[in-house]
Amino acid sequence: EKVEAEEFDNKKFEYVSDFDTNGICYAIGSRFGSKDWINPASLNLIKLSSSAWTSDSEPLSSVVGRDAVRCVSDANMRSYIVIDFGTLSIRPTQYTLRHYISWDTEALRNWNLEGSNDGENWTVIKEHQNDESLRKKGQAHTWEITECEQSYKQFKIQMTGKNSLSHDYLACSGFEIYGSLSGTFMLKSMSDAFIESAITDNDKGLLIEAPDDDIEKDNNDDDEKDEKEQNVDWEKQEMPQGVVYKLGTKFDTEKEWVNPATLELINVTASKWKDDSQPIENVVGRSALRVVNDLDENGWIKIDFISLRIRPTAYTLRHYSSWDTEALRRWKLEGSNDGTRWDTIMEHKDDKSLHKKGQIRTWKITNCAQSYRMFKIQMTGPNSNDHRYLACSGFEIFGNVTYQRTKFVEQWQNGDAFECCLDTEKGEIQYQRNKSANIVTQK
Repeated sequence: EKVEAEEFDNKKFEYVSDFDTNGICYAIGSRFGSKDWINPASLNLIKLSSSAWTSDSEPLSSVVGRDAVRCVSDANMRSYIVIDFGTLSIRPTQYTLRHYISWDTEALRNWNLEGSNDGENWTVIKEHQNDESLRKKGQAHTWEITECEQSYKQFKIQMTGKNSLSHDYLACSGFEIYGSLSGTFMLKSMSDAFIESAITDNDKGLLIEAPDDDIEKDNNDDDEKDEKEQNVDWEKQEMPQGVVYKLGTKFDTEKEWVNPATLELINVTASKWKDDSQPIENVVGRSALRVVNDLDENGWIKIDFISLRIRPTAYTLRHYSSWDTEALRRWKLEGSNDGTRWDTIMEHKDDKSLHKKGQIRTWKITNCAQSYRMFKIQMTGPNSNDHRYLACSGFEIFGNVTYQRTKFVEQWQNGDAFECCLDTEKGEIQYQRNKSANIVTQK
């Protein structure tokens, strides 16, 4: 897997309107136009920190989001938010703030925009005293920055006095900045650094187990399930919390779950998908939806965990939300580490476990001694309606999880091939021509 870097040397980002698509935060979230926009804080491409945040606030990442939400600090004197652009530095010409969505009140009045390159020494870029620009909930305003000749990697919204209600709450649900950008940007998300930290703290990996109550006891029961189960509204039931869930919460470091396929921590692919189906990434989502492939003799879904290796002990599937019918009956769970050679982990023959729309089932996996990066749901026969549609709106997996640093081979223009290793914790790429050569490190 190749990690691409883009160099910027005073690239200009010019303001047109509040929260347009011309700002630097937006550019980073779209990987400078190469991807659909995703909140850059979710990808760890922008890092945020702050004074204490209220418990009923949306996550701090919302500060660099695109929506007006309830985003607010506790009432502490000199409340602040820091926006850290990492390896990128900005000489600002304008910046935008948006008031939170809850009330017209509690709006900023007295604050500084400050800049730093080390997080310790801060320079006041713009000072606001009794600034009444923000008056309405969700309102945005952009300020010109003049006479700033310095570039900064970090910016701070620092309260210096009371807000519009004479309180110390810092209410802010949007930040954008414009100006000249310099530095190196890794087009691949570095967000799996937290994965390595979570997993390698355990010498033997991290064991994530399925709750016993979730595991299917008799996978051939059909519509004769007990009355209690027949009355379950499966579409409202929660998927169990396994490896997919852990990735979506960055191993419990975030309170808000985000689909890990959106975060580029899991890659989901499939055989031909129906036009009226929800997108394939919903296979690793948390909701019952219409997710189904087109008619295919050997339909399949592949879930690639990229930097993780999982020795599975159980896995979960969820039927789609459209109908009770078209449910899986004959399929295999397969595992691979290269996408070419696949091992059968578990085979299902006339398995009637799934017979209600949105239904969730978990199967125990025994005697699997191998760890895998990729897992495949491979149809081997017709579904419950004697068709070849593969209907599946949920996948979860449990077991022993280990971390594998991303390695790849890069061909340089002079023809030399280098083995490369991405160290996500240090943010470095190490190049090595052969085992005896010196390692060259690029930040």
